[in-house]
Amino acid sequence: MKNYPGSYLDPFAGSGTVLVHAYYLGFEAKGYDLLPILPLMVKSKIEILEKSIDVNGIEEKLKGAKGGECSYPWLEEWWPKEAKSLACGLMEVIRENVRVRGCRVESDNPTLVLLALNLARRLSWADDSVYKWFRSKVKRKKMEEIIAKGKLKQYYLSLLERKVKTLKYLLQTLPRPKGSEVVVSGCKDVLEVRDEGDVILTSPPYLQAHEYVRSFKYELLMLGVSLETVRVLSKLEIPYREVRCNYEGRLYLEYMSKVVPRLRLIYRNYFCSLFKAFENLKAETVALFTGPASLNGVNIPIHEIMKEYFEEKRFKEVERKEDLIKRRRLFKGRNNKNRNGIEKEVLLILKTSQ
Repeated sequence: MKNYPGSYLDPFAGSGTVLVHAYYLGFEAKGYDLLPILPLMVKSKIEILEKSIDVNGIEEKLKGAKGGECSYPWLEEWWPKEAKSLACGLMEVIRENVRVRGCRVESDNPTLVLLALNLARRLSWADDSVYKWFRSKVKRKKMEEIIAKGKLKQYYLSLLERKVKTLKYLLQTLPRPKGSEVVVSGCKDVLEVRDEGDVILTSPPYLQAHEYVRSFKYELLMLGVSLETVRVLSKLEIPYREVRCNYEGRLYLEYMSKVVPRLRLIYRNYFCSLFKAFENLKAETVALFTGPASLNGVNIPIHEIMKEYFEEKRFKEVERKEDLIKRRRLFKGRNNKNRNGIEKEVLLILKTSQ
């Protein structure tokens, strides 16, 4: 970003990394994502950079989270009965500190809310090492042992203590940001976004891997977003929506022919969604962080297909950096023909020649 100064635009903002770094470096930035929690994540990270968080106050509120009664089908499904009371107490803290309008979520205490969400999740059956809500034998055994020893409250307080320690460390060590204007919009259909900046820096979804709404489904429900709204948002995720285009790039068509027929709709929806999104965005420099992902064992060079697309728009590659993935978390026994997962990611930087 230092090598390409200017205003930044991230249409697939995820958890807001580009926006926060732009703020740190003093560049204006705008970011969009379908995920409603994005504004909370960005606001929390900026408050940590600005050292404007009352850590002791947050710790006191979360320590004082009282057990309560609440009834949700998903609570019965994902939390041990012994942890439901404490989970309900955390949800009360969350609901007291958020404002939800449809799928828009706002808070004056985003760090408190995000910590409460994280702690509530840690009390559930969900595996601690992956973002998706997934039951693992390891997590079930862990929770059963904690409950059997009567140490659930102690476990909760130890989790909170570690989170608070990390927050205090960040506040003590992070340098001051230069600061800038950052505009962030969650709950936004990227295909409807029309905007511009000096630089587009983004990491588009990796074919079937773009499941942020599904991955944060229960966090959204804990915040108070309705199940129907979550379902509507899920249907807008790429590539699970019907999108058509007339693009006929050589690589795009070549790899479509290699994909098994039953997955060609996923392939088409994915790339047509990206093409449509970038049609409505303007910048002199485009930096895409992506890489080859697999569809039924066929490695799709997303970066090369997107490069071909932008070259037709009169962009030219000016720089490329590769990041080899040396460590990854993969589930054993998964039915995936590419058992090693994605082996590298590529930062592809292109500039317009117009």
